[in-house]
Amino acid sequence: MAKIDWCVTAYPKSEIYGVCSECKQEVVRVAYDGYHDHRYKEARLKRQFTECPKCKKPVEDNAHLHKPKWEKQPNGDWRAKAKDGDFLVWKYGNAYKWRYRVYGGEYANYIGFALSLKEAKKACENHEKWEV
Repeated sequence: MAKIDWCVTAYPKSEIYGVCSECKQEVVRVAYDGYHDHRYKEARLKRQFTECPKCKKPVEDNAHLHKPKWEKQPNGDWRAKAKDGDFLVWKYGNAYKWRYRVYGGEYANYIGFALSLKEAKKACENHEKWEV
């Protein structure tokens, strides 16, 4: 994972610029006016980059943006769409079952069992295929 190092120039122009730690190239350069403008623009720039535009590696500060999100289905099931497949959690009696299925696959690759919804979601999130 890459990390964007944020640097500041004060003279002759006040600017913030970011350098990727992997490819060592400048990613962005923005002018600012004063202390509060600097803080605002730096925070906005940190949220803006989820990956380096030059080397395409994900930025570790925004690693939470690279994880699938749970979506509640109309029938009460929970689904998360990963990179190569999707996860599904559903109620089964007093417990919950979950499965992982490759996109385009007819059958589930793995089916698990948990006693609560929280445990089932956590088991999916610990699965090796849990990535965007």
